[in-house]
Amino acid sequence: MIKERDLRKKCAQEGIQVLGFCSIHGPAATRLPLSLNVGSTTPNQSNAIKLLHYKFASIYWAMYKDLDFIEKQIENNQFSMASQRLSVLQINTENLFYLQKQLTALLTKSGNPNEIGKSWRNFADDTDLISRRLNLYGEKRFQDTIRTEVRTETLSILTVLLITSGDILEQVGYAYSQAGEFLLSAESWKKSADTSTKIIAIYTQLDNTEELIYHRYQASTRLHRASYNWSLGENKRKSQEALSESQGFMDNHDELKPLLHDQSLAQ
Repeated sequence: MIKERDLRKKCAQEGIQVLGFCSIHGPAATRLPLSLNVGSTTPNQSNAIKLLHYKFASIYWAMYKDLDFIEKQIENNQFSMASQRLSVLQINTENLFYLQKQLTALLTKSGNPNEIGKSWRNFADDTDLISRRLNLYGEKRFQDTIRTEVRTETLSILTVLLITSGDILEQVGYAYSQAGEFLLSAESWKKSADTSTKIIAIYTQLDNTEELIYHRYQASTRLHRASYNWSLGENKRKSQEALSESQGFMDNHDELKPLLHDQSLAQ
């Protein structure tokens, strides 16, 4: 665990804004301060919540360093090193989600249920910045594969990058829905589906039928989630468009039908 003093020092060195605890999300950050009920929150609970905030900050900071490393390794064609660090990024994403669930439980137990939605919005906003960074770089590399002939190794690492981006966007979409931000949730699910579409294009080029089947199903289910959240956000047009697009991934693909009944894939 990086101590608060060291974390603040690192943030200052990086020229990053400090918001309450050491936020690593830059001058455009919109983290909402939590207003704890001092009457119901014990000192131990308050300290535990602060500690979680420091853990969040240290992990996010480490993830930005990982992104720098990953991009550098890919540019230098060191795909194995990039792939290993992407695995670390995925683990840290799961760790963040676990911390957010801990924070939710703490807020409930300490008599601060009204702050839960705000905490999910913070988590979504902060994690979305990671997904945007991955998306921007992934889009650049994806466009490069369209314009030029590339090695299979390059396609493979790009696939891992897009899979990671899509998985993070799923968490962002879930978090926004927990915060009651259904339109933002829908947009995140749609972006997640878009990564699946790019992966499908790559596996088509690699002639990998098994992966094609899975990612077509994945794109369809992500679009279903987008449609549902657009419906909750009362945007009927976009909800219907996403639903129709989702169906397009299923039409004339009988090999996908058994997967529709595999609930483990929809979790």
